Parts: sequence; structure tokens; C-alpha cells
Amino acid sequence: MKRIFKIALQILAILLFVILCQLPGGIWMDSWEINKIALPLHYLVASIVYFLLFFLGFKYIRNRFFKDIEIYGLNEVKIHRSYLLYGISELILFYAGAMIIGGHFIFPEMDNYLFAQNAASFLGTFLVAPIIEELVFRGLIQGIISKNYNRYAGVIVSSLIFGAVHLMNGSLSLISAFQLIISGALVGIMFSCIYLSTGSIWASITVHALYNGIGTLVPVDITSTNDWPVVFVLNSRNQLLTGGDYGFDCALTTVIGFILITVFILHREYKKKKSRL
Repeated sequence: MKRIFKIALQILAILLFVILCQLPGGIWMDSWEINKIALPLHYLVASIVYFLLFFLGFKYIRNRFFKDIEIYGLNEVKIHRSYLLYGISELILFYAGAMIIGGHFIFPEMDNYLFAQNAASFLGTFLVAPIIEELVFRGLIQGIISKNYNRYAGVIVSSLIFGAVHLMNGSLSLISAFQLIISGALVGIMFSCIYLSTGSIWASITVHALYNGIGTLVPVDITSTNDWPVVFVLNSRNQLLTGGDYGFDCALTTVIGFILITVFILHREYKKKKSRL
């Protein structure tokens, strides 16, 4: 029981640290309401400040408290073609699911100010969030649990926490919240399998970044807005197929894509292990 309590405190401390790194960027600039240039600039600067604060704090925390937790491949920045293949495969499954459900591309007339705001936040979505989330969830949290219990517990528990943390992104209905936890946990397991099978945190970071980045550039939704130049609008309004309040990341076809990639990796690892015997 003491061990569980200690692990829970460590995880809470890590998550609190991440939240504290976000706070400075979350403080609105007083001028943005009267100066339309300020808000898009805020999103850009906020991402950079968030990353810098995390980088400095993470380095200290890891050296001070988690020196015994190994994060595979962290010190060797390397993007192998297999990482890209995993990312592209997941994106193919993501958009194939949207096409199967049915829909059409819309190219709306844009509000340039809203577009600038979204474009400025792209850095955070594409690079900052994947790097930080993978280091925190696949690196530290999964590492802590795996060290104290086993690898399977590390993957499952860290992935469940990963899914649950995303509930903080907005107000959701009960069904949408359930969809988000399931989808978040399954994509977390997929990232974990990629991380462990390749032996590099840069693999899961690459796949995560591609998924976030392309999914942002060509979004899938149930409606079109005037803040982005292209969107694939689904014909269906079935919550199981659209993903509910959180969006297409939680749709049934997307979840199936996560499962297929995970099963492929597990099967590949099983064959490798069997060939060594």
C-alpha cells in the first residue's frame, strides 16, 4: 500500500509540474481584446514558453528524483524511417475511416484573424505537445510503474492516465467522456508499443507529432468553420462514428485504427521473440 501511495504521489507531482509549466502561457495578455495581432502571437509565444519551462524543469526533476528511470533513446535524437511508416499507417487508417463513414471536403471562406490564431497554435499541437506528452507518459510515468511492477502494468496504467488527463481539454457529456478515456487509453497503448518495440522515445514522439500535425492540417469534423481552409465534413451524426464532443479522434473507426497498429506491433514482436528461441 505504501508503494502505491508513493507512486501516486510521484505521478501527481509530475502532472502538477506540467500544469505549472502551462500556466505562464495561459495568462491572457491584457491587450489582445483591442489588438488583434496580440492573440495569435500569444498562442505562438505560449507554446515556446511552455516548452522552455518544461525542458529546464524536466532536466532538473529527472536528474534529481528519477535518475534510475531509463527513457530509451532519449539522448540520441534519431528519426528512423520505421517511425515515419508507423505514423503514415495510422494516418491512412484515420482518413480511411472517415471515407468509409462518408463525407465531403469543404473549403470555407476564412476569417483571416481566426485562421492566424489557429495557425499560431500549430507549433504547440505539432511539436510541443507530442514531445512533452511522450516524455511524461511514455518516459517517466510508464517507467515509474514498470520499475515498481512490470512492463504490462506500466503500459496499461500510464495509458489510462493519458486518456483521463485529456478530459481537462473541455466540457464533455458523460458518453463523450467515456469515449475519450477509451480512445485516449488505446492510442496511449499504441504509442507505448511503438516506443518499446523500437527502443526509442523518438519513435512515439514522431508518430504522435504526425498524427497531431496532419490531423490538424486536414481536420475531420461534423461541421465546417471559417477558421481553417479545409475540413472533411462527415455525413453521419452518429456519436459512435463521429467521436462525440471531443471529435473524430474518439470515433469507432479511429479506435479500430489504434488497435490494428497495436496488434501488428505485438504480432511482430511475438515473431521476433519466437525466432530467437
